[in-house]
Amino acid sequence: MQYALDEIDPFEEVSHPLDFVEETCASHQWDCHRASDDAVRIKVPGRYAEYAMMLMWEEELNTLQFTAKLPLAFDPEHMEQLPRALLDINAQLWLGHFTLAEEKAVLFRHAVLFRGITGASGFEHVEDLITIAREECDRFFPFFQILQDRQTSSAEQLILALSDTEGAA
Repeated sequence: MQYALDEIDPFEEVSHPLDFVEETCASHQWDCHRASDDAVRIKVPGRYAEYAMMLMWEEELNTLQFTAKLPLAFDPEHMEQLPRALLDINAQLWLGHFTLAEEKAVLFRHAVLFRGITGASGFEHVEDLITIAREECDRFFPFFQILQDRQTSSAEQLILALSDTEGAA
């Protein structure tokens, strides 16, 4: 479902920010499931994988928090370089951060204040947040896959794998 900006009253207050998430998913034909009044689960296709995202609304703080789970899990023997890698990656990010979940999966997390967001701006805001999460997951997915598969153990190779590149081979 696509909305033209002239169809949305920009001064209309938002009934619930997760409504924007559902509208964004519908406009891109992404899987979306309202898990509760304050949580939505979505699946967003990326360049290398499909990312499971959870968006949660905290009314008291007027904050939308989301996590994107990379479909990789790390065995204990593959984890020794992961904490340092997360520090190096997070130092490169403007928005959000990567973290390790209890089940040894990598998550991209971010929270944003939603105070003052209205009709048209809310839809665009949510779409931008999901796009940024997908792009950051895509940007570092190959690196995390190298760590998971233990394709290298050389610190120099891992530093090279963290470098931003242009284009594709």
